[in-house]
This record gives sequence, structure tokens and C-alpha cells, in this order.
Amino acid sequence: MSDYLPDSLLPQILSRLPVESLLRFRCVSKQWCSLISSPNFISTHLSHSVSTTTTTTSLLLLRHLSLKSRKQEHYSVYLDSSKPENLTLVKELKFPFKTRSKNHFRVVGLCNGLFCLSDDLFGYTYSIILWNPAIRKGITLPTPRVHFGPYGPYMFCLGFGFDYKTNDHKVVRIAYLQGFNGAYTVLPPEVEVYSLSTGLWKTVNSNDISCKIVEYFYSSVYQNGAIHWVCYRKSEGGVFSNSLLVFDLSDETFSEMGLPRELVHVSPLDLTVSSCGELISMIWYEKGRDRGESCDCCAVWVMNQYGELNSWTKKFIVVLERGLSHAIGFRG
Repeated sequence: MSDYLPDSLLPQILSRLPVESLLRFRCVSKQWCSLISSPNFISTHLSHSVSTTTTTTSLLLLRHLSLKSRKQEHYSVYLDSSKPENLTLVKELKFPFKTRSKNHFRVVGLCNGLFCLSDDLFGYTYSIILWNPAIRKGITLPTPRVHFGPYGPYMFCLGFGFDYKTNDHKVVRIAYLQGFNGAYTVLPPEVEVYSLSTGLWKTVNSNDISCKIVEYFYSSVYQNGAIHWVCYRKSEGGVFSNSLLVFDLSDETFSEMGLPRELVHVSPLDLTVSSCGELISMIWYEKGRDRGESCDCCAVWVMNQYGELNSWTKKFIVVLERGLSHAIGFRG
């Protein structure tokens, strides 16, 4: 059949088909298998899926780590419910990856059904994976330019999101090199961006970055076409000045966003950026981690109008009982 179709038309037709059909059609020919498995096709198919989805069914993704099966990770999808005891299992996702660091993967982000996973917990493995569980395909990203071999010790953080202007998923990697004092303080950091459509890393201008991101325990969130990280500056007197570092995925430029006054001078180790529905939120652990792993409570702040500093509102104070160390996220 493909012999009678223009080469440009076949990808457009296939990208609008359901996942179950695509899994079968990979067996039609090597050409179809290569097309359906390509990063550009996966990106296009995800885009069509998002734009044509009309269901309002709320789904909840749960992840747990099995210590009995050599720290194997398990992912499950449930129909969400206002009552936790009424959760209905929809599907167990087969997780085919094993970490080289012998820790669990960091979930950098989840966007349009595509996971970004990183094996970066306390080690240099360079294993960053984009995983589409719907079609049971994963892509291991090539090694970035900045790695231990030519650069020596460094600390890096990641972000993941979708560029609506170019219809492309992107991974952002910010690497802070080690200074003479042994800390990862060299500014500006080295920044690289991976595009799913090209399958390549490229270096972007980072001269506007004059702040640092918390080592290893960083958090990031994708909202409004941009990725956000908690960042800080520290004066010679030891006083912190915190904000959000923002990377626009379309323009590929950096800027900063202010935090509520109460959060500007606290320890950045006690701050986490998250999403509350469609809004940027901040979680502040009012008992610092330097006083123990568990916290007494956390305060949740929400930015009601994106980019408006005065719209930050303290919404909740959550008591963390029974030794809970931190909150994972929010449910409606």
C-alpha cells in the first residue's frame, strides 16, 4: 500500500493512528518499523495525541521500588478517585531499565505521556532515557559534551518539557564545574539542550545565569512552555537569596522569577518547586533537613497568575506525621 502513497503522506497518516495499531504496523516492513520508532515520529504522534484527546478521565501514576527484586522499579496507572481506597488499577507498566548506579532512576519529568528518566543519583553514568510506555519504546540519549573525562568533577541538573513552537520535546542539562575551593561554583555553568526531533545535544548561551542550583537534591517543573528550578545566591555573610531559574524552551533563553518574601532567605535545601494543577507552586519545609530527615510540617505556596510576583499565596500548611521526610506532589 505504501508504494501508492507519497513519502510525505505516510508519516502524517500513521501519526494519527492509535498506539495499538502502530505496535502491529511495525511488523509491516523495515521502513515502517524504522519510521514508527524514530524520535521525530514519536514526537509528532505524541503531539497529535495531546491535541485530539477529549477524555476528562483522571489518571494517577504510582511508582514504587521493589527491594526484593534487585531494586526493580514498578509503574502502575490507576483511575483517580477522591478516596484513595477506591483507586482502580488500569495497567501495570513494564519497566525495562536497570540503573548502573544501583540506585533508582530520577524522574526528571513526565510530558505528553513521555517520561524523562536519569540515572544520576550520586554518580557519573550519563544515562538519560526518554521512555514511552504506551508503545514500549525507550531512547537512551547520547553522552553530553560536558562529562567527567574532559572536565573533571561537576554537578548537573536536568529539566524536561515540550516546545510548542517547534513541536518538539527537549531535555535541558545545566552543569556546574568544580572550582578551586572544591565546590561546584564555576559561573556561568555549561548548558546543553537535547531535542527529540534531531536526536542531538547542542550548547546554548548561559551567560545570563549568575545563580546556583542545589546539588543532587534539585527539583524542576515544566509549566507555561518553560522549565523552572529553585536557584540561590549566597552572600559572604552566609545569607541566601532564592528565586526560580526559568528556561524558555522555545526561545532557549534564561530568566529569573521571584519567590514570596518569606521564602527568599531560607535555606534552598528546604525548598521544592512543583505543580499544583496548572499553577507553579513552592513547598517550604519549615524544619530544615540539617536538623533531621523528617520535618514537622511544610507550607505550600501557589502563584495564581504566572509571572506575577504579587500573586503568590500561601495556600496550605501540611503536618508531616510519622517521620515523613517530604511531600511528593498534589492531587485534586
